[in-house]
Amino acid sequence: MCSKTSITEILGINDTNLEILGNSKKIIKGVEYTVLSGRLTYTPNYCPKCRCKNEKYDIVKNGSQTVKVLFNRVNVNPLLLIIKKQRFYCKHCEATFMAETPLTDKGCFISRDVKKLIVLNLCEMKSMSLIAR
Repeated sequence: MCSKTSITEILGINDTNLEILGNSKKIIKGVEYTVLSGRLTYTPNYCPKCRCKNEKYDIVKNGSQTVKVLFNRVNVNPLLLIIKKQRFYCKHCEATFMAETPLTDKGCFISRDVKKLIVLNLCEMKSMSLIAR
């Protein structure tokens, strides 16, 4: 049986704060997806809004939010990563923010690897419907 670290190495996920919890198959809108579930949490060094350092528990954990990230295909099925992202609360500026990962851009659900693959396919002579698939 493969370990969770080998799964992340095979998929090219190099985020040490992301923990893979399990996998399953799910049919969404008639398409069968391979679904990985995970949790993303860490202790932030500073608040991204007011740049206040995290000293004396100035930034505290404040629940979580579930996000779906679309990855490239694995075998024939597209891969969907469902991440439970940690939310944080800054006591100085009273703002909330979520844990970030290098897999996606902020506020985006399509992974950077999928975007790179689309750009590479656009450079070749392929139809738009083939690239969309």
